[in-house]
Amino acid sequence: FADHRQDTAEEYSQVLVTILIDTSGSMKSNNRLLRAKQLAVAILECLKDCAEVECVVRAFNENIYDCGTHDDHAIGTLEPSGKTNEAAALDDLRCVLASPRRRKLVLVMSDGLPTACSVASVERQVKLLTHQQGARCLHLAFSEQHHPAYSSRVNLANDLNIREVRAVGQLIANHLR
Repeated sequence: FADHRQDTAEEYSQVLVTILIDTSGSMKSNNRLLRAKQLAVAILECLKDCAEVECVVRAFNENIYDCGTHDDHAIGTLEPSGKTNEAAALDDLRCVLASPRRRKLVLVMSDGLPTACSVASVERQVKLLTHQQGARCLHLAFSEQHHPAYSSRVNLANDLNIREVRAVGQLIANHLR
């Protein structure tokens, strides 16, 4: 991931990266939530030295939790419980993404399809964020299950390794160019 550190301030000026972490009960199996938290912290750590990049972290199950920014976050306190209302979490981001930033990236860390909303509602929210807010959405999948709402996906179903982390870093860098 460090190979893709953003070192050209002008190229990455006015960037907003939002991270949505699924904290539903299914994220308990196979240490999915633990791995998602580790990856989120690694991403934030890499981006914190980039003055022109703003990061916002939210977690969700049936509720939405403000987990902070790359400077101050509560990712370590997240615990799995409940069902997945991904559409509500994406809808919540519309206010955050309304800022006049030039580049906006939404990283959704989840393990499958929503259980407290429909897949169609998630697809609608992704389309709204993409077309109305100018955001690019990337699904970081902690299971093999394909999520039809996202065209960009990284399979993180197995234990995190350097190859997978680099792939995430490369996709983030490519989405922000």
